[in-house]
Amino acid sequence: MVPCLLANRKVRQDPALAHTDFVIAAPVQGKMVVKAVSPGAKAKGIKAHMVVADCKTMLPQLEVFKWEENSEHQLLKALGAWCIRFSPVVAIDPPDGLIIETTGCTHLWGGEALYLQDLIKKFSRMGYQVRVAIAGTIGTAWGMARFCPSTFIVPPHQEKTALLPLPPAALRLETPVLEKLSKLGMHRMDTFINMPGSALRRRFGDHFYKGFTRHWVSRRSL
Repeated sequence: MVPCLLANRKVRQDPALAHTDFVIAAPVQGKMVVKAVSPGAKAKGIKAHMVVADCKTMLPQLEVFKWEENSEHQLLKALGAWCIRFSPVVAIDPPDGLIIETTGCTHLWGGEALYLQDLIKKFSRMGYQVRVAIAGTIGTAWGMARFCPSTFIVPPHQEKTALLPLPPAALRLETPVLEKLSKLGMHRMDTFINMPGSALRRRFGDHFYKGFTRHWVSRRSL
């Protein structure tokens, strides 16, 4: 994933913004709402979906740029096409992710670790900060890239173990389910992931149980 996708592109277009706190915003119901945040502004507490007026109160020097419709989608498509050099199978995962099928590819780099190092280095040279993970399922790779603090390679058949310390949001669950888990004090997956299937179905529904168990049916993905 590219946490600051549009902000990174903005800096590529105008290198003078590299040390500027800025957001990219769009009008929503009569208010300007943040769509993307520069790394510097993010470190100072500015987040996506905040109202720009509130952001300016927190950070008066904040620069504001206009968001262009479909800009994330178009940029991800371009980056996905560029990633064909790493794998013949690449899919975009809006608003800020790419899914790369690594099976049969990483040995060309001398292994998964060197493969990731080269990918990160090349993205960095283009001005994009990326967070990456390799796992046997798309779901596990998605969760690890977004919620693990460092680059991570999940050993084969260890997807379930790797997910245990992560928050439920790493399972791509719907907001109502996440809110219910939070109310029950289940802030990490290891608080519920080993509960009997019957109990999970009763509390959260069959769709929830089938959805999260798919995260550890192994196949290598990034």
